[in-house]
Amino acid sequence: MPGDETPEVEETETAGTEQAEASAPAGDEAPEAPEVVEPEIVEPPSPEQLALAAAEEKLAAERKRREDTEGRLRAVSKAYTDLQKEMEEFKKRLEARANLQVQNKAAEIVRTFFEPIQNLKRAAEAGGDAETLQQGLTMVSRQFHDTMAHLGLAELPGVGAPFDPELHEALALAPVEDPSQDGMILMVHRSGYQLNGQVIQPAQVVIGKHEAPAAEA
Repeated sequence: MPGDETPEVEETETAGTEQAEASAPAGDEAPEAPEVVEPEIVEPPSPEQLALAAAEEKLAAERKRREDTEGRLRAVSKAYTDLQKEMEEFKKRLEARANLQVQNKAAEIVRTFFEPIQNLKRAAEAGGDAETLQQGLTMVSRQFHDTMAHLGLAELPGVGAPFDPELHEALALAPVEDPSQDGMILMVHRSGYQLNGQVIQPAQVVIGKHEAPAAEA
């Protein structure tokens, strides 16, 4: 029937449209619009920000300067401590050397008295008469005197020498008739000695004192 052909035409047109769309190339599609990037707006720093940045920079510089100063101070302190230790060690070495020298000198002095002491012992053990003993003691006394002179020890002037307050200590005054004995040493109570020119023991002496006789009435 004529009225039944219409639906077939519509189906044919629809199929053709679908076929045409399917066969259309992909490049015929509409391109996408590019993404628009808006420029970033950078605001200039405010005066407060600039002042804060300057303060932080100054603070960092000051901290660096302080650290450098502390480092130098530590180095100087260490050098001073090391120097003190070195000086203490040097002082100890000097003291040890001085003590050794004193000990060696003392030993040398003691050795010089070995012979006179031994002779004194022999004289005491020998016995004999008084004259023999006197001769032995005189010899030992001379040896002691020579030994002390070798060490720089000298006996101060005694009987017959003028009184010298720098060398002698006056114990008493004794009257004398001879004017030439006035101020002279009459007796030595204790001998005096000097070592290398320095008095180490003054002599204790009795001094003569001349007084003119009273005039007769």
